[in-house]
Amino acid sequence: MIKYQKSMMKIMENVLFQRQEKSIEKIIQETKTGRNSAFSAINWLGKNGMIKVKKNGNQNLISPVIDNYTLNFKYYLDSFAFKSLDSFVKLISQVFISGITGKTKVKSVILFGSALKEKKFNDIDFLLLGKGLDTNFIKSLSDLREKIERVFGIIINIHQAELNIENIFTGIVIYQSSYFEIKDKIKFQYFEFLDWIFEAVKNQSSEDFQIAFNNSVLNLSYVYCYMNNFNPETKSEAVGFFRNKYKINNLNELKTIGGEIGKELFK
Repeated sequence: MIKYQKSMMKIMENVLFQRQEKSIEKIIQETKTGRNSAFSAINWLGKNGMIKVKKNGNQNLISPVIDNYTLNFKYYLDSFAFKSLDSFVKLISQVFISGITGKTKVKSVILFGSALKEKKFNDIDFLLLGKGLDTNFIKSLSDLREKIERVFGIIINIHQAELNIENIFTGIVIYQSSYFEIKDKIKFQYFEFLDWIFEAVKNQSSEDFQIAFNNSVLNLSYVYCYMNNFNPETKSEAVGFFRNKYKINNLNELKTIGGEIGKELFK
């Protein structure tokens, strides 16, 4: 298995994502694998139930076995695809996922659309897969959408569909209901920052604005301190360390710096 691992990865990716029957010769041509290693890899994949090998005259036709075990291979490749995306897309996706976690109706979240393919994009598309994801459920996510759009200045499109094989392959799987919610003290402070800055955005003409603004600066200060291995003993020490680097005079500057730090945190 180890000897032909590279060929197996290429072949499995080819047959799984295209999900159509094709000859061994075509697979070798498309994957640019050596004949000997390709035949050995296909033999192993067929023997272990990852692909189907069907005799058709003088040809052997290959097709993928679609089950939960082979789908794990897709999720594995999706994780690499996600990690290689634009840092801003990763940041927004992580913030969006944080608002989905715990909603039992959502079984998977798929990232798709222009944000996967283009360097410049005006919106980010998320497809929620599950049961009972009706219009009312999507409306229940309006606060999450508004928070992302007003803090980060990007349009969020939320779609819903049934959980099935075709929809799983629509884009990159970035969340499944079985995922652990992993938040260390840095990410905890960052999400606290998002809550407070959203309050500041909503209450710019209110007397509550300054409280929300100051709290968001404080939380972001702790994020910056922890990311730079500095453990402040007091709140003023944290803010002072932060302001030595960033001179923030208004809400727009705070949103910009918050985005920059978020992209570094969730890269």
